[in-house]
Amino acid sequence: MRFLLILVLLHFHFSASASVIETVLSEAPPVDAMSKLIHAHCNSEVPKVIVKKIVTHESKSYYKGKVQPWPWAVNINGVGYYYPTEEAALAAAEKALSDGAKRLGLGLGQIEWKYHKNRFGNNLKASLRPDNNINVVCQILSEGLNDKRVKSIRSLIAYYHRPVLDDIAFSYADKVLSL
Repeated sequence: MRFLLILVLLHFHFSASASVIETVLSEAPPVDAMSKLIHAHCNSEVPKVIVKKIVTHESKSYYKGKVQPWPWAVNINGVGYYYPTEEAALAAAEKALSDGAKRLGLGLGQIEWKYHKNRFGNNLKASLRPDNNINVVCQILSEGLNDKRVKSIRSLIAYYHRPVLDDIAFSYADKVLSL
């Protein structure tokens, strides 16, 4: 029932953009690697197009002028770094923690280690694996779908960023939706 409500709200929110609605409602298999990863690691109630927008915003990189997510992105105290390999990202994250970093966002969804390390079994390397990272993004969104305060796609995205649903969270949601 909640998923149906989200789809209806999504329809009204994106009424000017039929392609987004068609993507959400489509049963067609995903065509790109990121969509395949999302479809493989998210439960059916989580809007996949929203997951893709979130990870694209969170780990945004560019290839041939096109925005895309980057799996080995690490945000240390508010500064984003993009590493060529999982090993390099892991080494940077380990160093950041040993140096006392206050904030550490990891991987595709820039999952904040301080708040979500238990979702990865306190395993830093596991947090950088794209499949695990996407799974946690979807866990957080699924929890948001079950929060009575979440009444729209915008508030779901805000919940992902800051479950307190304050102005900062909604500002984040607006940035994600603008992609």
